[in-house]
Amino acid sequence: MAIIILLFTICLAATLLYFFIIKKKINFTAVDLLIEAKEYEKARKLLLAPVTCREFIPDAHFLQTKLLMGTKQYDFALVEIRNLLHQKKFGKLASRREVFRLLVQYFEVTGKTEEAVQFINSYEEFYKHDFYFIFTQASCHGLARHYDKSIFLFKKALLMIPDDINCLFQLGLMLFRIGHTEQAEKYFRDALAINKKHAPSRFYTGRIFLQNSMFDQALQAFTESSNDPQLKYKALYYCAQTYIQKQLNTNAMEMLNKIKTHFKKKAAPYENRLKEYQKCLSDKLYLDTCYQLAALYAESGNYYSALEEWEEIRFINPDFKDVQQNILAYAKYGRDRIQDYLVFSAAEFSEAAGFMLKKMGYDCHRLHSAGSSDLYAECSDQGAVKNNRTLVLFRRNELPFREADIIKFFDYIRSNSCENGAVVASGDFAADAVKFALDKPVILIGKNYIMKMLKDYEKHLAGIKKHEKTPESSVE
Repeated sequence: MAIIILLFTICLAATLLYFFIIKKKINFTAVDLLIEAKEYEKARKLLLAPVTCREFIPDAHFLQTKLLMGTKQYDFALVEIRNLLHQKKFGKLASRREVFRLLVQYFEVTGKTEEAVQFINSYEEFYKHDFYFIFTQASCHGLARHYDKSIFLFKKALLMIPDDINCLFQLGLMLFRIGHTEQAEKYFRDALAINKKHAPSRFYTGRIFLQNSMFDQALQAFTESSNDPQLKYKALYYCAQTYIQKQLNTNAMEMLNKIKTHFKKKAAPYENRLKEYQKCLSDKLYLDTCYQLAALYAESGNYYSALEEWEEIRFINPDFKDVQQNILAYAKYGRDRIQDYLVFSAAEFSEAAGFMLKKMGYDCHRLHSAGSSDLYAECSDQGAVKNNRTLVLFRRNELPFREADIIKFFDYIRSNSCENGAVVASGDFAADAVKFALDKPVILIGKNYIMKMLKDYEKHLAGIKKHEKTPESSVE
């Protein structure tokens, strides 16, 4: 008898604990805020009791799902979603709408688009007359790119709730994706009639304006939709596209640089963790932004900056579009690729060397090559007598210049009856080479200075080409 009374007391205590501690004391809205703030460990501790207790508490399991999604435990999150849908119990936070929204989010994040359709269809028997189920079913078909089926289902959902703004927008989006822009615009405008500040609908009306060359209207739409934090940088990108169409490239570059700054700031904490840094910058919007900047730089003749953008893309994703081909085509303009002044032809190499000599203050009397990578110039100071001669070696080779190379060059200076020399090398100078040259009449000129001179050389060439293309004026 005493044992029965003891068991009864324990059960009563457990019941009281549930009602007065778990159900009454836990503020699920506060837990939700913790999850939104990414305070996952605090939220997990608060959810431990309500999630593991005997009675199924929808809001607790819903928040557990959000927590698992936030911590990227996607498989466990799907188990919780299954539980919520099987139980058919919903709560204040765990409304049908929010549970189905989490389901779509799960399939978006994991990329399991075909599984999405199979999964949602398995619940059709239980929820086939539910608006939010049909809306989710349409969304899943959209993720799987079954656009016709998706459009059919969104229209079916709209028959149930004609003024649901999200349904109007999603139907417009599916039509936009299959190129039915006139029909799509109608649904975007219907959504804006309900809420004129609905940023996604405003953004896509901007896309339609841009396609129809209505540039001022497009700019207005993108500018307005950029006020939405989730759409801001995508809208700025399309502002840039519109400015390009209007031939306002400076404005376009201003927009694109704002996007770059945003992503770089986001990635800054991971600079010392290479994989995380690359992952943070692997967003297609960032790569498209760099690519568009490169195209604008190249178009303006600033190949040096264009190459920097392509190199940035290759660092993140070497297979993105045609960056590899572009880098190969423009290699000689790059900051860190001056050793690839290997890509100059022999004639170009000689021309570039002649230009550099003038920049260095020399008059060149004779140029002669020694193999494919070395070019010697016999010269004198500008305005000086010819017998005060300097020998300059241009070496386009990425291997470090060592003491043995300097000794060999120093012997070459003396054998050619020159008083001093200069080495212009795209490779690094080793410490022993620098030490040997210190007390000798030999100047060492490395990559940074070559960079500056080659950049001036390319500007010089661009000026010549521009002059050649300018037609002579005529009076008629």
